[in-house]
Amino acid sequence: MVKALALGLAFGLVAAGGARAEGKPPHPGPEMPGKGVGPEEEANVLAFLRENAPEMAHHLEGAKRDNPEEFRKRVSELAMMVRTPDMREVFVKNFSADQKVRKAMEGVRRAEGTEKERLSKDLEAALGEQFEAKLAKQELQVKKMTEELGKLKTRIEQRRAKKAELVKRRLAEMTGEGEGWDW
Repeated sequence: MVKALALGLAFGLVAAGGARAEGKPPHPGPEMPGKGVGPEEEANVLAFLRENAPEMAHHLEGAKRDNPEEFRKRVSELAMMVRTPDMREVFVKNFSADQKVRKAMEGVRRAEGTEKERLSKDLEAALGEQFEAKLAKQELQVKKMTEELGKLKTRIEQRRAKKAELVKRRLAEMTGEGEGWDW
């Protein structure tokens, strides 16, 4: 439990300001939710969805007309997923599994007798596939968090090793003897 909390906290810290720890400006793209995406990335998201999740693409295109705020929010969220091959693969698996579950569930609700039993077995198989797809997504999230945590630990160690230099720079800045520096 403590490890999970530490990973979550570390990921949150890295996502919120990891790039700033090195004095770099944050990435302006959708990795920072709420910042939006450019027209090219928006087009990439929609093209990916048209190919892999046509219903979702249709819904988003309607939202673009009818509810631009919802559209921007959803595209911004999806842009992070489309950016990496691993996330694209996981998205396709999850979307496909969700569709199979929905279709099987509708069939079970309408069917009766032996047909219902057969369709229930199909639903059970679809639920198993959906479960595995969701686990794959969580495993990928853990992998990414672990990578980010490793990067954060490296940055901390680098700063710790430069402590004396950084403190002297900060002292010079605060006493007016040095140039401004991002503490």
